[in-house]
Amino acid sequence: MTSNGSFNGAPRVIVVDTRAGPAPGLETVDALARFKLVAQRLGVELRLLTEGGPLSQLIVLVGLEDVLICLGDSHVEGGRETEPFEKGSVEEVVDVDDPPT
Repeated sequence: MTSNGSFNGAPRVIVVDTRAGPAPGLETVDALARFKLVAQRLGVELRLLTEGGPLSQLIVLVGLEDVLICLGDSHVEGGRETEPFEKGSVEEVVDVDDPPT
């Protein structure tokens, strides 16, 4: 085991399936954030498997969408929602010689 808690230098990932169970509350988000902190201290990445819905909305509401990474939820994963007119990973290019319209 290395000093960051991983074996052979390979990062470990824990995926928590949150799709089943009772309706989540703020205490659920608090517990997941604490679990994430402990896992991080042990050199383990924590990911949440969600279907969107109340838990994802609570995570965004409390501002932890960049900390509690949700898999399978396009509104939370990556920390930012793509605008309807945007295409993912495409930057706008401006030609400075092109006159304004």
